[in-house]
Amino acid sequence: MSSQSRILALDIGASKLTLAEFSIGKGSAGPVLLNYSSAPRPSAESAGTFADLAPVVQSLMTDMGVRPAPLVVLLPGQSVFPRFFKLATAAADMVDQMVQEEAAQNLPFNLDQIVWDYEKLRENEAGELEALIVATKVETAEDVASLANALALPLERVEAGPLALYNAVHAQVADLEGCTLVLDMGSKTTDLLFVEGGKVFMRTIPVAGGAITNEIVRSTGASFEDAEAYKIESGYVALGGTYGNPDDEQAEHVSKIIRNVVTRLHAEVTRSINFYRSQQGGSAPSRILLTGGSALLRYLDTFFREKLGVDVFLFNPFDGNSIAPQLGENSQAWGVLASLTGVALSHSGKGVLSINLVPPAIIAEQRLTRRIPFFIAGAVCFIAAMVCWLLFAAARADIYTDNEALTRQRINRLKSFGSEIEKTRGQLSAVEAEEQFYASAAFSRASFAKMLDAVQGAMLRSTWLTGMSYAAPAAAAEVPDNAPPPAPGSESGETPSYGTLTLSIAGFKGEMDALTTRGSPAEMFVSRLEKTGYFVPGASVVRTDGSDHKERIANIVIQLRLARPMGVFNPVWIDAAAPAGPAAEEAPAEETPADEAAAEPEADETAAEAPEAEEGAETAEEEVAE
Repeated sequence: MSSQSRILALDIGASKLTLAEFSIGKGSAGPVLLNYSSAPRPSAESAGTFADLAPVVQSLMTDMGVRPAPLVVLLPGQSVFPRFFKLATAAADMVDQMVQEEAAQNLPFNLDQIVWDYEKLRENEAGELEALIVATKVETAEDVASLANALALPLERVEAGPLALYNAVHAQVADLEGCTLVLDMGSKTTDLLFVEGGKVFMRTIPVAGGAITNEIVRSTGASFEDAEAYKIESGYVALGGTYGNPDDEQAEHVSKIIRNVVTRLHAEVTRSINFYRSQQGGSAPSRILLTGGSALLRYLDTFFREKLGVDVFLFNPFDGNSIAPQLGENSQAWGVLASLTGVALSHSGKGVLSINLVPPAIIAEQRLTRRIPFFIAGAVCFIAAMVCWLLFAAARADIYTDNEALTRQRINRLKSFGSEIEKTRGQLSAVEAEEQFYASAAFSRASFAKMLDAVQGAMLRSTWLTGMSYAAPAAAAEVPDNAPPPAPGSESGETPSYGTLTLSIAGFKGEMDALTTRGSPAEMFVSRLEKTGYFVPGASVVRTDGSDHKERIANIVIQLRLARPMGVFNPVWIDAAAPAGPAAEEAPAEETPADEAAAEPEADETAAEAPEAEEGAETAEEEVAE
């Protein structure tokens, strides 16, 4: 597939038709001008509509030797209605509706009488969205479509001349600072175009080359054709002031006529500049570019340079754009090809403004026409796919029949292994149950001894264990038969209960009272027990009291919930020597006076050693923690 496509661009001017052929490159390649030709436009009496211009355009195509291609038509400035407006920032899905409301209010015709399109320009400093609406009458757009039908060419786009010119100018002045003013002088109108960064403003002035010709006709009495020929061949703008006058009196007279018309044009240009600066927030032009068929008038650039005090240049649309080598450089054609170059840039996706004024009915018809080949191709593909599927299904049917018989043989052979697998599975279950039993027994055989070691290690100094009893949990299902012990200090959830252990502890009250700086002895003992990992935090102290022997012995009863199973299959511990509960505790034998005398120094010694007992308790806590 070729990487190049072609378009034909037609500029319908007030007095001239210009047809250009462009090659549109793919990717980064820009458009290339292949050929162009111009011809005078028939007068309104002989060609009242665009469709009547078909013979002239067909003659241009024949002279150029071009083949049919998609057609892009360029409407003159007097045939379109540009409107600039501002919108408050809104959601993207609301912009179309807001623009339609703006078009209904600001365009001079009802929306059903025009074909319009819009382009978002930029967001200004106030946060408003600046946009441009361009419209043309429905009759004009349909007339262009009739011209394309008469030429048997597909109508690709209908664009406005000033916008196409903007695309051509912007491609060259986008990097320049300041405002650029473009004067596109045609036959009936002059289009003013302000280009400043992302800002754009345009205006059409009814003073142009045709007005100069008409003034020459009125002043000299010459025919329109002779006056036009004299203007082109010998006409110039009289400079006045210190400039010398020519020897030819007729040339001097015509030059003054031209100066009068150009002076009127200058007044309109000045008024437009003031409006652009005051209403659009623009700046004064830094340069002026002249283009159009009348821009080649001699000394026109000098006139505006003196009047506006800025540099004036003749706009070259091919500066940076490609042109076929056989065409060469021809400055006489720059004015008539500037807008057409912008059309090619827009078609290639390199234009800034892309407004299409093709009637909606034509667009819908084009879309349907473009889809017909795809519909046909889809139907053909569907039918071909169905035929291929039927052929494939018939071929696979025989294969499936053979595979079915082979598969049944394999299934019968595999079923013979089923009974052997079930038998082996039953043997495996018996071995796993036996293994589970022995693993639980191995785990539980030393659990009771380790728990007693933990209790012994948590004992405070000068305390001893007087009783221990065990109570099973309320629901036997809460205690798994062979559950592994949780990790000490686990915080992975609520610790299950494996029963309650009640401990009866006795100790010397004097030494125990000496530890009160670190909390009560019962709290210290509970804290040590909980750190062993065998008991659930939150133990309860059932009772703490003194006993006989002159209140020297203190008794503590503590209930603890086990955090680990003890023994195999719900172990139950029974202390045969000392029954559970505080009521079963036996009082110690009554002390003699001698014993009391011996106990008093011991109590004093205990009191003296209280700091040492506290230090020993801290050491024991550190060992348990380790």
